[in-house]
Amino acid sequence: MLTAHLRDGRTIVEEVLTTRGGPERPLSFEEISAKFHDNVAPVLPGADADALAAACRDLPALETLAPLTQPLAEVARHCLRPDSPTPKEGSA
Repeated sequence: MLTAHLRDGRTIVEEVLTTRGGPERPLSFEEISAKFHDNVAPVLPGADADALAAACRDLPALETLAPLTQPLAEVARHCLRPDSPTPKEGSA
């Protein structure tokens, strides 16, 4: 429950019984995609993140898992070679 006391004297009370992103209030694909991009930005170049997000969106229609695994191969290569720059640093 959130209670806001405004300067004009009004009080606004809002009660939220379910969290955003849960089964009762799911996020849209666009919201999930934005959250995904924010989280992977340090390790996955933009184009690869876009490809992986699109593959997740299209998962029911995929014939193979290649669209899911190929974008992650770049991250795996960099994680196994700690002396190399991250994909984001090396993709300028």
